[in-house]
Amino acid sequence: MFAVESLILSLHISLNRLLVILVLSALGISCVHARNSLTSQKSATIKKLIEATDVQRFVAENFEEFVTRYQKNWPEGVIADYRANGLFKPLSPEKTAEMEKLVHEFSDHLFSRIKKRVVNEVITQENVEAVSASVYDKYLTEDEINRLLAFSQSPTGKKLIDRILKLRSEAVLADLQARGAFDVSSPEAEKAKGEQLNRELERNPVHVYQQVLAREKVLSQDYLSGDEIRELTAVSQTPLGKKLTEKSPQMMAEIAVNASKVLGPRFEEVFREEFGEQMKFFQQRTREIMKDTTVRGSTKRPPGN
Repeated sequence: MFAVESLILSLHISLNRLLVILVLSALGISCVHARNSLTSQKSATIKKLIEATDVQRFVAENFEEFVTRYQKNWPEGVIADYRANGLFKPLSPEKTAEMEKLVHEFSDHLFSRIKKRVVNEVITQENVEAVSASVYDKYLTEDEINRLLAFSQSPTGKKLIDRILKLRSEAVLADLQARGAFDVSSPEAEKAKGEQLNRELERNPVHVYQQVLAREKVLSQDYLSGDEIRELTAVSQTPLGKKLTEKSPQMMAEIAVNASKVLGPRFEEVFREEFGEQMKFFQQRTREIMKDTTVRGSTKRPPGN
């Protein structure tokens, strides 16, 4: 399997699990969707809470940022692997330059399409609600959800939620950076990295979420003002704040399972469709570039074909 296929398939694993991390991080601030047993009033309140805490925008923006950062290094990773395997040896400098340009074009097309379709078709408001199905209903009363909504709509609540979301975004990306998520090396290394992330989330999603929170705590000292830290501390010391702190591990574990079930299959479908479509473009252009290239009297099989 050539570098393009190998690196794309390993990216698929990483991005799929990244969505789970982002949903956990966002829903750690807010909350949830209604199951069938919910009253229409409670269901409506929960939906308002999700909208007020901007969960969908947080997940979408951070997904796009991750893909953008990863894409920055991806083409050179493919090109380096081609060189290491001698796939450019039969090419003239001019054709080598064409192939390198093609790898960059393929990267631009594929990653831009993935970002657009995942944001529009996977990270939807409806799916964000579905991921949270029954979780807040299970752990919180209707009165508690109403209080969360009232807080999120207050001037203080709006300000603090906005600041927390921005801080958590920095924490998520910093945590991924520390794990080498944006580095692109060999296909084997990328596959191993994606599989490791997969194992961590399946084994203990709460621990992954807690790692983000630990990094967030460190960053908060420079990111939040003294007044903001005091306001957050006051909220966390209320009876509802203490309850959320106590119950959050169970809630996050259930949300992680739901995220995998709800987002995973749709993401898989989008990813496979775009990968297949863009590989047609890549293979066709590769054949055009390589058609006059011969090695010891025979035509060299083009990379990716």
